[in-house]
Amino acid sequence: MARKDVAMIYENGKKIKSEKQYFTDAIRDRSLQFIEKNKDKPFFLYIPFTAPHEPYQAKEEFYNEEYKTIQDKGKAVYRGIIRSLDDAIGAINQKLKDANIDDNTLVVFLSDNGPASYTKITNATPLKGGKITQFEGGINVPFILKWKNHLPENTTYNYPVIALDIFATAANISNAKLPTDRVYDGINLIPFLTNENTNAPHDKLFWRADHIHAIRKGDYKLIYSSRDKWIELYNLKKDKNEKNNLFIQMPEKVKELQDDLKIWENELPAKPMWPRIMDHRFMIDGKEYLFPA
Repeated sequence: MARKDVAMIYENGKKIKSEKQYFTDAIRDRSLQFIEKNKDKPFFLYIPFTAPHEPYQAKEEFYNEEYKTIQDKGKAVYRGIIRSLDDAIGAINQKLKDANIDDNTLVVFLSDNGPASYTKITNATPLKGGKITQFEGGINVPFILKWKNHLPENTTYNYPVIALDIFATAANISNAKLPTDRVYDGINLIPFLTNENTNAPHDKLFWRADHIHAIRKGDYKLIYSSRDKWIELYNLKKDKNEKNNLFIQMPEKVKELQDDLKIWENELPAKPMWPRIMDHRFMIDGKEYLFPA
């Protein structure tokens, strides 16, 4: 896999112009090596698999097996990519068991966003939207935690949490000493997942991407474009798929959530750390949306 410019791969500060190994397998093997090297001492391992991500490239044997089932080249490739990812995650989990440290290791698995529905190969159905959007199809992602003998097994946690909670959780269980001169986003999830604390971890969750603003508070979610002048309000408890816009029926709830958003946004840096480069056009249920990318 040849790469250049902003797509260049670095390993320990050295540029890798061509990775001969299938990239998911390469990341897997480097991770296994890291665990073996550090198994006798505390470690933090972040494994940023790029799968499933464009360019869509699958192992030939997985592609062939999937194509026999679905007769769709694009989807067969995508499912082949997922199979490699699944195998890699399984190998990492097995390594923790073989090293006898799985009961002393918190494993967190999540996606950074929903599926790239604009490729026409995958989608978030029945959720609305997908990657780039702040609809549920874009921000409601797989988020799994495993910690043998510390967290209850085979349970589903229903209160909303966010990826920002990972830092606070990891810092807490590792007894890390953090600077006290700043405010941290996210909270330690362990007391909530063990039912030591039965309250909701967050009163409100916020998202902002240039002209797109979104907030989740309780059962309600408000999303709007301050540039394109559309506003949508949903009761996610009753309408997870965001079909019934309550904007007209509940003006007081809209104002309440807009006010909460303004308070939060006034705390943000004046200049966005991830500025808008372009807008991606989505047609959802016959309506056009432009979301910053």
